Amino acid sequence: RVYYRKTLRVQPQSAAAYAYSGEIFLRQRRAFDALLAYERVKRLDPNWPGLALALAKSYEQTGRTSEAAEAYAQAVAADSSDWQARAG
Repeated sequence: RVYYRKTLRVQPQSAAAYAYSGEIFLRQRRAFDALLAYERVKRLDPNWPGLALALAKSYEQTGRTSEAAEAYAQAVAADSSDWQARAG
């Protein structure tokens, strides 16, 4: 986590650093922070691999169910073989 914070200070436009920070936040059950990180990734690189699924999980954990359902649908559309997206 510290590494990504340092990276963001040096490279504030790094979609990768925000994506990995979001992943860490989700693992720590800090869904709101994860959502903020993933929304930043969406602005920086809307085609980031796995972004729709990551957003879906974040929306779901913050109680934003309609947005979660839409993001899960986008994740399935992007990769119909992704079992996590289909299970969402």
